[in-house]
Amino acid sequence: MPVGCDALWEGGGNGSAQSAVAIARKFGKQKQATIKASSYRGNYQFPMESLPDKPLTEEMLRAHIWSRSDPGSWPRKHDVMVFNALCKFADLSVNLSDLGKEYSPKQ
Repeated sequence: MPVGCDALWEGGGNGSAQSAVAIARKFGKQKQATIKASSYRGNYQFPMESLPDKPLTEEMLRAHIWSRSDPGSWPRKHDVMVFNALCKFADLSVNLSDLGKEYSPKQ
């Protein structure tokens, strides 16, 4: 489990999760410490700031990604990458990769 994740979940694993916003803030602090500030702002900050203040669940993330980007687009693939990393940080067994599979760069 990544550093600090033991404090992410309330209620000892009974499914009562902290908000996506709170977890994203913790993830953001860790990410900012490991990459250049411009990379963080360009790749992580905007998608994570868009998260609703709801519990971090697979259903919430899928609905959020669907609402933010079109299928097969680069923004969709990018959102999937960012939110998969957030799930990994939160030790949430979720894989959103199927949402970004339709993307392929135009030749």
